[in-house]
Amino acid sequence: MQAAQLGYKNLFVYAEGMPVWEEAGYPFIKGPGYEAKVETKKILPKELNALLHKDKDAVIIVDVRDAYEFDEGHIPGAVNIPVVTFSARSDALDKKKNIIVYCNAGGRSYKAYRKLMKLGYKKYFQALFADWKEAGFPVEKKDGT
Repeated sequence: MQAAQLGYKNLFVYAEGMPVWEEAGYPFIKGPGYEAKVETKKILPKELNALLHKDKDAVIIVDVRDAYEFDEGHIPGAVNIPVVTFSARSDALDKKKNIIVYCNAGGRSYKAYRKLMKLGYKKYFQALFADWKEAGFPVEKKDGT
């Protein structure tokens, strides 16, 4: 730790990391380019459906919408981690698997995508639930229908 090498003694490590700190709304100084727009790797519904049928154990699909939206309908097999708590709950995601985050139109899944980048995930993609439904793929509801 560089601070220790400089002679500082009373040091602590915030193990959860900056994405969780930021998500909690705590203040911090953003460096240059911190909020620069990134181009996401998008996965189309047809590709996602094929991936799910080929090797569903190699992928984790994360619906980042609010719980009530998830309950109303989601991609089968998806887990619900709302974007407002995404960083704090991301430890449930296996870093060895492909992580696909989605919301309805892209705003919240974009935020989750950026959080995955900051948290050190290597294989992540963005999808859109509206595209999934429009393509006619199945939608699962909380009541199992």
